[in-house]
Parts: sequence; C-alpha cells; structure tokens
Amino acid sequence: MSYSERTTMTTEVIYNDTRTHRFLLRKHWNSDKSSAAVIMIYPSTSTGVTVDHTTMFTLQNLERLNFGGVYIVNLFSSLNGKHSKTDVDDENMVFIREVCNKADIVIWAVGTGSDGIKKVLYQEKQVLEILADFTDKLKCIADNTGKKFYHPLCPAVRYWNLVDFELKELKAFNITYDELKEQPKVCKGKKASIPVPIITKEDTADDVDGKSWYDADDAGAEATDDDTGETADDEAFPDEYAGTNIAEAIIVDTASHKKSRKKRK
Repeated sequence: MSYSERTTMTTEVIYNDTRTHRFLLRKHWNSDKSSAAVIMIYPSTSTGVTVDHTTMFTLQNLERLNFGGVYIVNLFSSLNGKHSKTDVDDENMVFIREVCNKADIVIWAVGTGSDGIKKVLYQEKQVLEILADFTDKLKCIADNTGKKFYHPLCPAVRYWNLVDFELKELKAFNITYDELKEQPKVCKGKKASIPVPIITKEDTADDVDGKSWYDADDAGAEATDDDTGETADDEAFPDEYAGTNIAEAIIVDTASHKKSRKKRK
C-alpha cells in the first residue's frame, strides 16, 4: 500500500531597489510549527528558487529539529561581500529586529572566524544591542562536545545541537566601540605577499566561516571574494579544502608559498 505526501514551501526574498543588498530570505513550509531566525554574516546567492550549501544545511537541520520556517538575515546586507561602511545600512538593522520579534527562537550562526576583523566585530556589536531585547530566544549551534558558536557550513555540525548562550560570551560584546575604531598604522607601499592567518593551527575548520579566514591588513584591506572563493553565507571554503582542516590547509599553503619563494632566490 502506498500514499503520497505533499509539501508546499513559500519563499520570500527582499532586496533593495537595485538588488545590491539582500535584507531577508524567508522560507516557510509548515505554519503549524515554530520558526527560527538565523543570523549570519553576508547574504548568499540563494534566490526564491535556488539554494546554496549554507541555506541547504540550514533547512535540513531546522526541519529535522521540527521547525516549520526560517528567516535568514545577515550582519551585512550587501551582496558584494566586503567589509565597508557603505555595506551597513539602517534598513538592514530594521529587518534584523523585525525577524527576531517574529521568530520563536533566534540562532546566532556568525561563527568565530571573523573575531580578528574589526569591521565585522563593530557590526556584530550593533546587532548584539538588538539581541539584548531577545535574550530569552537566543540559541547558537554547538557540536556534540558542547563547543558553541559554529557557522552552518562547518563539518562538525552537519547535525545541529541548539544550545542557549549569553551575549557576554561573544568577543564583540566585551570590546568597546572605541577599541574597534582604533586601527593599526599601515606602512604605505608595503604589501603582504600572502594572507596572514588569524586562526591558529589548533583551530579547526569548524571555527571558520567564510569571509574571515584571514585578513592581510585589517586597517585598509577588505575581505573580497578572492579571499574566500565565495560569499560568506554561500560557500565557506573552496572545493580543494572540502573535508579538511581549513586552518591547517591555510598554514600549509603559507609554508609552501614561502618555500617556493626561497628556492627562487
């Protein structure tokens, strides 16, 4: 004996007039179940029809955890994937507050890879001020050992564990705006031949979210698609690093680069 099962998913995507900013990606498939707001860094390439890996893993895990819908928002609304003041706009903050108010839980899924980039921390701090009104809803993604604050693309959390957390556990909460505005001096004309890792070899790929593996010069350089291969809410790492420890891969590449330069001398 057989039976059929049908599911209808409603998708809503909200852009600005020029489609250079995406403020919201909403997907709902069961109005009788709870919904979640998920906060990441950058909008992905996902549209009303197509989904990237981040969105796919998010949908799979929320459905498995018996949710019926998701609101995906980001620290930055710009689709160009850069850390710039022009990428931060008041309208995006309005949407973040709105979905936090609508959703039953709010999942902080920014990851920790951007903890060395002041422009991202500055924006995180502004969003945390909004989340202060929703502390009873806050959740983050943890692995089976209880380690918190993963990005959805990290291999260790293909199956999510949602746990409570406090804002004071985040680096951005414990640093002042004045400290974030301070920028190190940059020697003009000095160019870094290779990106400088902001993660240690002990860190695993699980701590790395796209757009923030490394930043050669936080004072003047902006993370671009060339830095990571994809947008932050899209692919967190290029195919050649799939299934590997990204921190080790970056360090190995760095060592190889130095070695090849030494030979040429």
